[in-house]
Amino acid sequence: MQPSSVRRSLRSALNAAGVEFDFKVTPHTFRKTVATLLAREAGKGAARSVIGHSKEETTDQYYIEPVTQVEDHRELIEGAFGQRPDRD
Repeated sequence: MQPSSVRRSLRSALNAAGVEFDFKVTPHTFRKTVATLLAREAGKGAARSVIGHSKEETTDQYYIEPVTQVEDHRELIEGAFGQRPDRD
């Protein structure tokens, strides 16, 4: 299949399923998602191998979403603004 045909089929399937995104979804989006998942669960070497890059640095730089972690300050915020109501 031609890349344009794959993109068109993907858009058609997403529209038929009623899936909406705030960003453009392409086959490359799925490729990057798979690389990130593999890197997190099986290591960067597994992601590189499946994606087919010869250098892990390429996979890491362009395909694997960096982990963004922030410190947990919920207690401070909840203390300043009151407790959240319990949610069921």
